[in-house]
Amino acid sequence: TGLSAFAAAAIATLAIFAVFRGQFSHVLQDRVDAQLERRAASAPILAAVADRLSQSELRATVEGARVITDAGVIELGALPDDPLPDVATVGFDTVRADGERWRLLTIEVTDVPHVGDRAMVQLVAPLGDTDSAAVKLRRRSMLVGGLATLAAGLVGYLFGSVASRPLARLRRDTASLEGAPPSDWRVADVYGSSEVDEVAGALNASLQRL
Repeated sequence: TGLSAFAAAAIATLAIFAVFRGQFSHVLQDRVDAQLERRAASAPILAAVADRLSQSELRATVEGARVITDAGVIELGALPDDPLPDVATVGFDTVRADGERWRLLTIEVTDVPHVGDRAMVQLVAPLGDTDSAAVKLRRRSMLVGGLATLAAGLVGYLFGSVASRPLARLRRDTASLEGAPPSDWRVADVYGSSEVDEVAGALNASLQRL
């Protein structure tokens, strides 16, 4: 019973881990996406002041972003050293740079700073911390799953020991019949388990016939 409980818990843990393994990264990436969406409200402001901001000392205090206009690309804040790909479409994208993943959100801004102007504002956020956090979560889940599997085996063993006590008592009573005179060939009628009681009744009937 203990081994069966251990095996069942192990199979269930592995199945759950296989199904939800990729969900850790998705959940953490969703948090980064939510942060980028909140930053998207500042896209028109970045498009309007990007040129002046890039020439001031405040450029380092801005979160990573690129402003792409007809005049060129203006880079602000913390960006990877490796070049980012050219802007193709608006929306979310994930790229690799500097040996880690980066999440991009590209927004089209029009009529800023002047009517008829058009710019693409790309907000950039590293996923390095997210990936490392996902690895830590997976490791913790594996540890918790392993402990739960061991606990299930232990609990199964304890329950199995309790459940098998009536059968163990019947086995002892049967063993005590060895060497006893035929008149004493009888075991108890009640052992506290209906299944074991049925076995004891059948055994007594056989012993009586003998």
